[in-house]
Amino acid sequence: MGRRELLCVMAWLMVFLASACESMKEELPPLQPGQEQCNGVDDDDDGEIDEEDAWGCAQYYMDQDGDGFGIDESRCLCSPSGGYSAVKKGDCMD
Repeated sequence: MGRRELLCVMAWLMVFLASACESMKEELPPLQPGQEQCNGVDDDDDGEIDEEDAWGCAQYYMDQDGDGFGIDESRCLCSPSGGYSAVKKGDCMD
């Protein structure tokens, strides 16, 4: 692949990712005052930062064998935690 083709692919990818982020924003419920959000701050003053089910969290699936695919068991987290590290489910080996 030449430089020109690579630049075209990169431009397409940037447009694709921008539209994916916009559609994800539309799916999020409105942020409530004092609600915990994924930002590294204790927004709800309970002594925990970015806890499970915080606003802006993502589904992470249990991935016991580290292959990037998880089982149906999931948690909505701000970042991977423990065995919850896969963003795709469908692992028949875990």
